[in-house]
Amino acid sequence: MLTGEEGAGRSPRIGIVTVKDDLHAHVVAHHLALEHGVTPQIIEADTLSTTPGLTWRCGDGPPRASVRAGARRIDVGALDVLWWRRVNYPQVATRGMEGAPAADLINNDQSAALHGALATDFRGRWIDHPDAVRAAENKLVQLSVARDLGLRIPATLVSQDPGEVRAFIAEQRAGVIAKPVRGTHRAGLLAGTVDGSLSDGSIMSCPTIYQELVPGSRHLRVHVFGDTVVCAQIDSPLLDWRADLRTGIRVVGLDDALESLLQQCLQRLGLTMGVFDLKVTDDGEVVWLEVNPQGQFLFVEALTGAPLGRTFARFLLRAASARSTVPA
Repeated sequence: MLTGEEGAGRSPRIGIVTVKDDLHAHVVAHHLALEHGVTPQIIEADTLSTTPGLTWRCGDGPPRASVRAGARRIDVGALDVLWWRRVNYPQVATRGMEGAPAADLINNDQSAALHGALATDFRGRWIDHPDAVRAAENKLVQLSVARDLGLRIPATLVSQDPGEVRAFIAEQRAGVIAKPVRGTHRAGLLAGTVDGSLSDGSIMSCPTIYQELVPGSRHLRVHVFGDTVVCAQIDSPLLDWRADLRTGIRVVGLDDALESLLQQCLQRLGLTMGVFDLKVTDDGEVVWLEVNPQGQFLFVEALTGAPLGRTFARFLLRAASARSTVPA
């Protein structure tokens, strides 16, 4: 149950916008309910087209929005915090309709209505604001911010010009990796090494991120939830450690100066949370790779025992409590 400052005023009201059967949402909700007596409202954004869903009114009074979650109707304006967890997925109702105009209509209008309803009626704290998340997800924006802060980043080229790409590959003595600018929800894409044998057609098909290959087998996964920082070290010889998690992983400390830079990075991006991927070279230099504004963290909890679900629940609670301590 809530105690002390968190118990003053009314109970915090927390909403989670995500997709159906999202493990992260349900684990965090479990910790909030069991340990703090707070039951968050989970809005499954990809199922709204199979329910009475969303209602928005605007006329003589200010805009009012409500969203159906199971048998409950959630008053958006009454929430203190919205965790903008997972939203950019097609509606479950459109499965099997891919490419059909009706599917585009349902997905586009459902997304636009949800964004508009929340933007006009919700007055609480976003974790994090959709506009900030959308901008921060852009790898080019991330790299620019990291570089401006003095973080070491890999030499990077984003291009679809065969001449530019082959020249860049020739310049990098350690090798070059390629990874998508945004990627796709339909398939998991891993970073891989490339060379000058790439065909013109494959290069020109779309812009791709080409980066110098950073040597080393120590990878850092840094979770920043407000003022709380938890760093896990993954020891893997693989270029992309996600391909095989049967490797050494443990919680380690992080240099104060680096921790401060990562928090400054989130501030520049307009975020309060993020999960960073860094790599330590054989010489001990830390290289910034990317930040995921809504990164996965439960696999690190499962492999290390670090209570990240509980830590994140506490982070949401503090954000909500800052507003709910004022009597309704």
